[in-house]
Amino acid sequence: MASIINPTFWFAAPAPIVGSVIDNPATQQFDSLFTPSVTSPWPTIGGEPSVVMISITFVLRSSAAELQQVISYINSHGLQLSMSTGMVPYQPNGVGIATEGYIDQRELTSAALKIQSLGGRIDYLDMDEPLYYGHESNAPRAAQESITTLAQQVAASVALIKAVFPHVQVGDNEPQSSVGNIAQWAAAFKQATGTPLAYIHADVIATDPNFTANLEAYAQAVRGAGVSFGLLVDGTGQDQSDAAWTTNAIRMMAAAAANPLISPDRYVTISWNAYPRQLLPGGLTGTLAHVAVEASIVVPLYASGLLGGDPGGTVRLAGPDTNALPFGVNAVAGGTVAVAGLGLTATAGVSSSAQFAVVLTDVSGALSAQVSDHGTVVGAGTGVLTLTGTLAAINAELASVAYAATSTGTDTIDVTAYGGQGWIGNIQVKVVAAATSSG
Repeated sequence: MASIINPTFWFAAPAPIVGSVIDNPATQQFDSLFTPSVTSPWPTIGGEPSVVMISITFVLRSSAAELQQVISYINSHGLQLSMSTGMVPYQPNGVGIATEGYIDQRELTSAALKIQSLGGRIDYLDMDEPLYYGHESNAPRAAQESITTLAQQVAASVALIKAVFPHVQVGDNEPQSSVGNIAQWAAAFKQATGTPLAYIHADVIATDPNFTANLEAYAQAVRGAGVSFGLLVDGTGQDQSDAAWTTNAIRMMAAAAANPLISPDRYVTISWNAYPRQLLPGGLTGTLAHVAVEASIVVPLYASGLLGGDPGGTVRLAGPDTNALPFGVNAVAGGTVAVAGLGLTATAGVSSSAQFAVVLTDVSGALSAQVSDHGTVVGAGTGVLTLTGTLAAINAELASVAYAATSTGTDTIDVTAYGGQGWIGNIQVKVVAAATSSG
């Protein structure tokens, strides 16, 4: 199965759940994602609506009003809903209880009926690694069932959801260790349920030194089984800051998108970790939504072929000397100021025809740049500016970048560069906007 031209983008926001093992204050922003005043971090690409993922735990523990807010927002914005859940049933002897990937099957029916009663619909049922937890794991309460038996048990869980939502599509997430069993699992699932898996998302570690080779093998195994391939875009458990998590997640996304042997059909922005500690805003580096924004812009550039291939040398992103000005750029509210010093530097051998992209975002200002020959500028006058072109074109466009301050205070311009093989670099330019000019 070849990669699709218009990949889709999913957003899995952590909800505030009592007793959660992840202590992350970002969950306190969950409600903000579903208010009319918030710009959606879930872009629509190629006319296909994006998907918001929520957990079955949130569905069951939330109040009717809390869940209604989420459902109403999804319905009114043309989005789709995915519910993530364990699917391997508890067994009478206690197998599976308090173990990830397992479920009291009565909860599946309860969750589906609750969503239905509030006018919602489960478009995707996202299974929490049943192959790993039900067949491969040696945890004390893991079943270690045969793949055939496991598929039959999971099929019974699927039937409970389909009794309420007959047209739900069922997909899976599995770790790298499950690659060798993917083909057998996909076949057994289809045999047991009568329908194929809608997708399998790879749950891999961004900083794994064998990331590329492993993910190539994963994509080949999934597509070889006739299943659509996706990627969980996450940082790592070792990240010690929002910025570190964001960088690792974006590097993972770009490396996968740039590689034609991987090129996922969908990208799920998600965090199983203590970072990032903010969900919003999308224009601010270090937030979960920022990764979704970057993916929605950059992935289509790779999928369309605009970016790709070896540039023939090393390219780096350079920024202004932030020591020269305490905030990098001084602005005046209501005025426009040049953002000097941005550029790509290259070693000898970089092809003059190699294509690059630079994405600039901010929170409160308006960004702009002048189009250079053989380049493009998209988003001028907004807080998300995308530049593309050859090295010469990109540098000409970067030299013309300007920031219009719409209010007083501080802001941050996030600048991320991409090349044919993925992420190049990232810098932040601080901005301070005063009420009047000091000079």
